This record gives sequence, structure tokens and C-alpha cells, in this order.
Amino acid sequence: SKVILVASTQSAADASKHDQRSRFSNYGLGVDVAAPGNPILSTSKLGKYIAQSGTSMAAPNAAGAAALIWSVNPDWSRDQVLAKLMTSSDDIDALNPRYKHKLGNGRVNSFRALTEEVKAPSVRQAWYFKKNKLVNIHFLYVLIGLANRLFAQNP
Repeated sequence: SKVILVASTQSAADASKHDQRSRFSNYGLGVDVAAPGNPILSTSKLGKYIAQSGTSMAAPNAAGAAALIWSVNPDWSRDQVLAKLMTSSDDIDALNPRYKHKLGNGRVNSFRALTEEVKAPSVRQAWYFKKNKLVNIHFLYVLIGLANRLFAQNP
């Protein structure tokens, strides 16, 4: 199975920290996207709404954005939906200089994902040898724009 790794950011509840990495959140080169996860209103065991925090709050936000993309593009593959989710995310590196390039492609943005025209991504198989083992990896061509952003910031 394929897993999308989601980092947690501060939500708009605290405008001074909006889009900053949550202190408890994961980070690293393996993170795909970030999503609001601190604080998020959720239901409690008592049936009331309470503020909760965690990547367990961020992941459903990212999954919901992916579901919205898929609902508008039901013929797309999982990889195409993921590419759209990633390419429509907002860059938050400037707000998180200690974690530059370690919060994935940025914070998910459902509005941009549904309103901005981006050519449907294509996927190809790629093979390489690692320690005398043949390994298969996927490359998403639409991520060229993300690579350009990365190289533009790190000449």
C-alpha cells in the first residue's frame, strides 16, 4: 500500500503562528504535504466539540482535500490525485526556515486544487539499481514545477 506522509501546521486559530510547523509534528524529506492539525475542533467521547491537536488531526484534512480532488476528477488515478494535491499546496517554507524543504510541498489548499487549471499529471515507471537490487520508483512529471522552485531557492 502507498502512504501519504502528512505534517501538522498551526491552524488559523492563532493568526501569529498560522502555517508554522506544529511543535510536535513530524518533518523530513519523506513528508509529502502539510495540513492544519493544531488546534482542530473535533468531537469528544462525550459528544461535544473540543480542540485537539496532532498529525491525527492533520491527516484527515489532507485526505479530505484529496477526496475533493477525486470527486471532481473521478477518472484520475491515485497518483494523479496526489500530484494535484501536492502541486496546488501553498509554499510555507518562508514561515518555517528551520524546516525548509522538510514539510513536503506545502500546506494543502483545497480551493486552489479545485479552481486552478493544471494539466492532468502523467506517471511513468522508473527503475534503478540500489545495492545490486533492482528497485521500482514512480516519477510524477508535473512535479517539475516543484523542482524548479527548489532549485530556484538553492542555486
